[in-house]
Amino acid sequence: MLQPARHCQGMSSSDPTASRKALAVADSQAGVVSRLQLIGAGVSGTSISRWVAAGRLQRVHRGVYTVGHRRLAREGFWWAAVLAAGPQVWLSHFAAAAAWGLLRPRAGRIDVVGPHLTARRGGPIRRHRSPLAAEDRAERDGLPVTSVIRTIIDLADVATERQLAEALDQALLMNLLDVGALRRRAAQMPGRRGARPLARALARLSDDGDEFLSDAERRVRDAIVEAGLTRPEANPRVPTGPGTWIRPDLVWREPGLVVELDGPHHLMPNQRLLDRERDAVLRAAGQRILRFPVTADMGSAQIAAIVTTIGQALDR
Repeated sequence: MLQPARHCQGMSSSDPTASRKALAVADSQAGVVSRLQLIGAGVSGTSISRWVAAGRLQRVHRGVYTVGHRRLAREGFWWAAVLAAGPQVWLSHFAAAAAWGLLRPRAGRIDVVGPHLTARRGGPIRRHRSPLAAEDRAERDGLPVTSVIRTIIDLADVATERQLAEALDQALLMNLLDVGALRRRAAQMPGRRGARPLARALARLSDDGDEFLSDAERRVRDAIVEAGLTRPEANPRVPTGPGTWIRPDLVWREPGLVVELDGPHHLMPNQRLLDRERDAVLRAAGQRILRFPVTADMGSAQIAAIVTTIGQALDR
């Protein structure tokens, strides 16, 4: 547990030990503490009222305070929402996605979920009543938050498909997600509003997390791995500028190598023009590009030739 911060040491109590305990609790929760926690630390109701009157406790929500004149960071508001909603409550939906680093934090109401919550209209906290299995509950730096898998399932109910895809991408990039486990947990929660968009997003993922657009990509990727070459990312986002990105077929980020596997439609005039424009953008972003024509029925010799060329490019 963190030590009391210097700006909090102006608090005093008839019981110095209780005061120190209360300060330690607040510091471990991004500067936020509940009335119940204060009483549990041995602070009397009279002392709480006196501290509030003196400005040593600043009200955030009913029964939840920040200590001193501390300006809360985002984590403090997350803590405050969880504490204000009551026991057995976890941060959820967009707030949980931000806490895990899957999406950027956003302004507005903070979502929490718990088995005994009652929905309320308005206010800074959006309460969701739902049972949570043990696998749905987690902590992030001590903050009660839904697990990554449960966060994504909940997010599918309220996010756009692009936001959902971004959260999935980031969870995979951070090695926080087991795609097979996500499939199994989603199957245990049928009938949800986000079931269809989540199913569409999962249809693009293999159980090891790579996203594939064709069987040819999977066969080539597997042959690359079997040949002992460095495993590529499949269809990741490659930044090409501020807020812009392209999804090549296979990517090795460290050497900056992109492999595009072109099906028959890439022979069409318009698609060839788009491919040239796309390659120019990737090259400007510092990527080397290899393109190979592929078909659904290509043989092992063709795949072996592709892998050999890729290996030579990686060596360079």
